[in-house]
Amino acid sequence: MYIKKSIILILLFVLFLIPDFISANNLFENNKKKGKQNSTKKDSLPEWIYEVSEKVRFYGSYRINAGISKDGHTGVSDNSSRFGLKGKIPLGAKKIYYVLAGAEWGASLVKKDDKIKFSPDPGPEYAEANNALFTRLGYVGFQTPYGNLTFGKLWSVYYMVSGITDMFLVFGGEASGTYNTNTDGGVSGTGRSNSIMQYIGTFGPVSIGLQAQMRTLTANDQAFPDTYGTSIFYQSKSGFYLGVGFNKVLDGVNNPLPDEPKKGDQATVAGIRYEKNKIYLALTYSDFINHETFALNDTTTVYYSGYGMELYAKYYISNNYKWHVATGFNYMKPNENEKKAGKYDLLDFLIEGAYNFAKESKIFIAARIDYSHDVDGVIRRPTVFGGGIKYSFGY
Repeated sequence: MYIKKSIILILLFVLFLIPDFISANNLFENNKKKGKQNSTKKDSLPEWIYEVSEKVRFYGSYRINAGISKDGHTGVSDNSSRFGLKGKIPLGAKKIYYVLAGAEWGASLVKKDDKIKFSPDPGPEYAEANNALFTRLGYVGFQTPYGNLTFGKLWSVYYMVSGITDMFLVFGGEASGTYNTNTDGGVSGTGRSNSIMQYIGTFGPVSIGLQAQMRTLTANDQAFPDTYGTSIFYQSKSGFYLGVGFNKVLDGVNNPLPDEPKKGDQATVAGIRYEKNKIYLALTYSDFINHETFALNDTTTVYYSGYGMELYAKYYISNNYKWHVATGFNYMKPNENEKKAGKYDLLDFLIEGAYNFAKESKIFIAARIDYSHDVDGVIRRPTVFGGGIKYSFGY
């Protein structure tokens, strides 16, 4: 009862502050454009709101989808709604070095549907699975001319590569190894990684990422690190991108609990992208060991090694970039020596169309045409048609 009351109070507090934060951010941005950061006009907002907005940005994205499957099931579901705060404060008058921080929470506005699933990203971690509010990101760190060093729960350096195809508004993102074992990838380190130290540096057209997870989670705890990851990518001014990422678990156990990593877990991903004018085209290939799972039956979960591919292709069909269409596929398959996996695989073709009615806000329709098989070679997921609204602010 106390938890429910606390959640309600937090929501009311956030909803109360949203208009002031948005207004303050907008006023500050307008003043910057006009060269009036030190304007004597105090507007109608409280002074503290205006001061905070100079250092902190409040943002959010609320996403509700509805769908119907080929076998007749219908459902309405939340699709990774979130809100957060992020900002940075200079260390010294020269403003070369900064302290930066951010926090992002997920909000389960509508219970996820058991029959119609729109995204491989479950949103919360295992321990927060039934919470109305849950942690997505939380970090502090330093920004320097030589790169950023941050600590906390962050998007992984692996996702710097795998994320180039995780762009669909409804489906997709299933075959890159990011959201493994039906989680947000926080335990393995490939998604929103838990308890990490991360460095990201950009040197001309080349960027590198290094991270290490430090935790006491399993009986196989390591001194340093418990997992590590690295990535490197090249991005040209002409819109060409080429990258590779790697992640390895060192503290895994043979029979992990839902919030523990598997022994021998490692994943590699390579990606290529071209983005210019109205075109966005990206392809990733992943190869992994003991990283993905499937349910053999109601009581047995099987870890397996294999490979996967994702394709995402988008084209803006209007000159004002309001309308776009996108298509692609997800394909993932166990290695041939994985006898326990039988004929299990993942294969779906995706298509969507969307109208962008405001910055990062869209109305869309989509379809996932599914040919995925279970261990016996039977189609295990029906084709799904759906649509929804993504309303965002502060981006």
